[in-house]
Amino acid sequence: CMAQTISLFRIFSRQESVPEKTLIQLNQELCLRDMDRFVTALYCVIDQEKKMARVASAGQGPLFIYRHEEKKLEEIYLAPHPPLGVMNDTIYDSKEFEIDPQDKLFLFSDGVSETRNRDGKELGMEKIKEIILINAADSNKKILEHLTTMVVQYVGQADQHDDMTIIIFSTKF
Repeated sequence: CMAQTISLFRIFSRQESVPEKTLIQLNQELCLRDMDRFVTALYCVIDQEKKMARVASAGQGPLFIYRHEEKKLEEIYLAPHPPLGVMNDTIYDSKEFEIDPQDKLFLFSDGVSETRNRDGKELGMEKIKEIILINAADSNKKILEHLTTMVVQYVGQADQHDDMTIIIFSTKF
């Protein structure tokens, strides 16, 4: 399912540069294939000349941007659209926002924020935001190490109940 989705994404993203239109095409194709599975996705296009980003989500998020100049973490609101392959007539929309060359973008799967300790308590986004802010001046690799260490320590001996993905990228251009 994932290999097929990636192949289709590559085709549609070359034909259409607007993220929400690409997700609509991809969703329709996956629904036609009736795979009885779904895929969450986030598609972000960065325009380096205009210093703008445009992002569309299919069941994925949240997306945070660390604003280097203001030294603050901002959430980019993503509409709660269903994952790809669920409903054929889903219309996805996008959010456009400015980015500066030293800003950093952070994306997490829900498996990170919903990580549970042995008592069944979820980690939540506040602790994740705190670690990002404390370590924002570090390299992306170091921030990822801090986040990973925090998650591992929080989980302790508890079983992992979901996949976890953390993506950090800088907008230096």
